[in-house]
Amino acid sequence: MILPEYLQTIFIAKEPPEGGWPLQFAVLTACNPMSSGEREDDAAATIRLRRRLSRSGHKRYRITGSSTDWNHQEASFAAWNLTLEEAMEIGREFQQNAVFWIDGGRIELVSCENGERKFVGNWEEQFLLWSDKPTFRIYVIRLDPEVRKARRFRDANPLAREDAGCLYVGMTACSAEERFNQHKRGYKACSFVRRYGLSLFTELFPQTDLLPLNAARRLEIEYAESFRKQGYAVWQR
Repeated sequence: MILPEYLQTIFIAKEPPEGGWPLQFAVLTACNPMSSGEREDDAAATIRLRRRLSRSGHKRYRITGSSTDWNHQEASFAAWNLTLEEAMEIGREFQQNAVFWIDGGRIELVSCENGERKFVGNWEEQFLLWSDKPTFRIYVIRLDPEVRKARRFRDANPLAREDAGCLYVGMTACSAEERFNQHKRGYKACSFVRRYGLSLFTELFPQTDLLPLNAARRLEIEYAESFRKQGYAVWQR
């Protein structure tokens, strides 16, 4: 049986295997299809699957199958030097409904029961790195105009208007409110925010969606430059 949820799977690893992905391989898991992928018996089953692949001489690479919102994750292995039939046999051995089969970058979900095949997507689009996880958000803090007395701040904003506000733009993995409070407490704080921070700039800057690390870094700079073009004096590092 192929459940619709399986067709929305993404695959995550720290990095691709050395030498890149083979032309053909399977993605196999031993996790209970009805569990969250976090139970103790899933961990034990994953160890058995790893040993099973090793005994059979199949190459393997640790990978995680995940829902697109990254909330439901299952420990898995990309395995090669095996046929689709062997992958299905291993799937049945570990009570799986289906296995993923990748051929030339094309991902299909194959039923272990009757061989039914459904297209999932392309590997280059469905494979992500852990650094791609949307964890960070951008936040903006209003600063007291007294911050202009600091030479470093003035030097960073030579074109700022005197009548415009002063802002700090940053990124965080926690809520904007919590990060603002951390600054004020002196925890991993920007000295300008700790001394001159007034409040979150929610009037013109709504909460942003969570972003991957690299995307958040780029957007943090883009927002800072955008505010500077509007005449604000901005600190961003």
